[in-house]
Amino acid sequence: MTTDQWKGQVNGILYGIQFDRTLDDSVVTRVANGVIRGFYLGDRSETLDALDQALRSTVPLNDEIETPHSEDNIRTFLHHLHTALQAPTPAPTPPTPPTPAKLIKRLASRNRSPLTQTSWSTRWGGGAGGGAGGGCTSWRRGLSRAAAPPDHRRST
Repeated sequence: MTTDQWKGQVNGILYGIQFDRTLDDSVVTRVANGVIRGFYLGDRSETLDALDQALRSTVPLNDEIETPHSEDNIRTFLHHLHTALQAPTPAPTPPTPPTPAKLIKRLASRNRSPLTQTSWSTRWGGGAGGGAGGGCTSWRRGLSRAAAPPDHRRST
């Protein structure tokens, strides 16, 4: 990695911390998470390589971005960041599914069934009585009419 390459990655990190008043552990954690999630240039191994070279160099690191932090504070911060990025990342814990009791309570709190209280003609874009429901104004009545057996008796 050339000087321009590692300097660019370090400048990207310094740009992200220029408004932080102190470079404490919370800033190290935030930047390390950003590197891991891809918010900064390069992946984790490229960033580690860039930090290695930056920490070994005698070139001033704060000459382009000009953060309010001293050169010693920046080098200490980059060293802590390097250490944080070398640590293994724990696997994310999957979200726990709701228990059946919570799921039933959530469904019961809705207090209505979408099939019995939705207007058929409104749902399918028709006007009052003239939509796809054939004049039915609610889904429940549409089912009751469709489910009724036909009358085969002939009236004379």
